[in-house]
Amino acid sequence: MKLTRRNILKYSSLSAMGALMSGFSGNLLAQWPAASFDSKAFDEAFSLVSAGAEVKEGHITIDAPQIADNGASVPIVISTDLPEAESISIFVEKNPRPFISTIYLNDKLESSVSLRVKMRETSDLIALVKSPSGQFMARQTVKVTAGGCA
Repeated sequence: MKLTRRNILKYSSLSAMGALMSGFSGNLLAQWPAASFDSKAFDEAFSLVSAGAEVKEGHITIDAPQIADNGASVPIVISTDLPEAESISIFVEKNPRPFISTIYLNDKLESSVSLRVKMRETSDLIALVKSPSGQFMARQTVKVTAGGCA
């Protein structure tokens, strides 16, 4: 291989990208809640995400359809009036794997998330919000006419 300026730039940038990606992915994997996602029981998944701490009700609004025609794509909006909300975690109680996601918030983001979830059958949709003032939850039942999970 001929040592040219082009090759030096190409290989040094590839090396730098590799170093950055390896450090970046390590941080992501360190925070991955594998046990929560692998849990097949709602109570276990909820306990893992809430770290067994006391959970109060209130301060959360769930906007979801009362009846979902297609469980493969149920639109939901979860919002909170807590000023310093740190994260919003979402669960579908009767799904094969009830823990759906945790969305981390900061002071530059609105304390509201909008997404679509899969629901196997009629079930409670549960939101858990963590904040400096404690953990809060809310639940809403969504009737599913055609399931979306296998």
